[in-house]
Amino acid sequence: TSEGPVLSDEVWKLDLPTMTWSKCSTRLKMPHFFHASDITPDGCLYIFGGRIDKSMYPSNKLQRAWMRPPKLQYLAMFSPLKSNPYLENGQNEEIYYTETIRFMKNAVNC
Repeated sequence: TSEGPVLSDEVWKLDLPTMTWSKCSTRLKMPHFFHASDITPDGCLYIFGGRIDKSMYPSNKLQRAWMRPPKLQYLAMFSPLKSNPYLENGQNEEIYYTETIRFMKNAVNC
């Protein structure tokens, strides 16, 4: 826009065979622009960097959003981290996770 870049918390996906974009119901915790993103085979979307405010300084923030419910095996593998904060050792302090309940409700809409 003429007022500068627009921050967005929306998630869009591109259908490569038809080259059409569609908006997902998932929303991110931090609006951003000029970022990089990738999705794992399990359906976990990672968004790195970009700008998270109107300043021109880049960010090193990492966001994660599930685009479909994770497999039970994945949840079981990470459940000890959630029940014992000493195992995590502060490593995920700067990762902004989507809320699991909100994800489960919205994942089928994407």
